[in-house]
Amino acid sequence: MRERLETIVWGAEVDPYSHALDVKYDYWMRGKYFDKSTREWAMEKSDEYQTRCSAMLEKCDLSHPGVCVLYDHYNKIRNRYWAVYEAFS
Repeated sequence: MRERLETIVWGAEVDPYSHALDVKYDYWMRGKYFDKSTREWAMEKSDEYQTRCSAMLEKCDLSHPGVCVLYDHYNKIRNRYWAVYEAFS
């Protein structure tokens, strides 16, 4: 299940929340229940990327184009992991 969720986070899907819900209900319909660890995993990954964003804010100049691109990327990934967490809450 986590492999499918990683694909959603790192893929090009516009709405990771709805795709994560699809995964959740697909497993539920098959009689496989997701466990609390999946939700916690998504939150930990979101927190990891939040930490990266915070570190960049403290150490780097966001007016530099390269830094801004990397910061936006980390923030996007953080939000996508958070959407997965919300779908499994």
